[in-house]
Amino acid sequence: MAYAPRQRKYRIKLKILIPLLLLIALVIYAGVSVFLVKEEKKTSFTVCGFTPEKTVSVLNKKSAEIMSVSDYLYYGESLNLFDQSYSPLHKDTMASKSVVLHNVCDDSEVTMSMGNTVDQKIVLQNIKDGFYEVNVIDNMIKKRVVFANPVESNTFTTAKRNGKVQNVSIIADKDLLKDQNIIMDQTICF
Repeated sequence: MAYAPRQRKYRIKLKILIPLLLLIALVIYAGVSVFLVKEEKKTSFTVCGFTPEKTVSVLNKKSAEIMSVSDYLYYGESLNLFDQSYSPLHKDTMASKSVVLHNVCDDSEVTMSMGNTVDQKIVLQNIKDGFYEVNVIDNMIKKRVVFANPVESNTFTTAKRNGKVQNVSIIADKDLLKDQNIIMDQTICF
């Protein structure tokens, strides 16, 4: 009688099979996500639900008269603009000037008189939602407010009134319309 080794049946154990299948699935998922990535559409900067072309035509208007501003300050629910860096020792030359906020969404305007104290400037609680261009009336001439340097402020949140909270940001950037290959000639304050 000759020795005959017994036939082995290959059985894969479940504790090896499950991690192996998970590893294969993970490798396939990673490969698909890396090699078949869809390119995301570049979205252009727009305001008020306008098309990119309408946004360019509304925001990139030329203005003969400008007023340069260097600094801003939120105090309470008031926004202050300064023609030089803020210092309590400097005289506020913007005091007693009128500010005209032009809402580019619905073409309405809000006019305010900037007082001599820090909390009586541009009162934010009285402004409805929109995208505003800031103008100042100086010596009876309406001047567009521009910043010396690009500005994108942190969002300021007003107090809750009538169940509504407003978020306010200052934007002044020549590259605002860069998506449409337009560089504005001034850092206009919005």
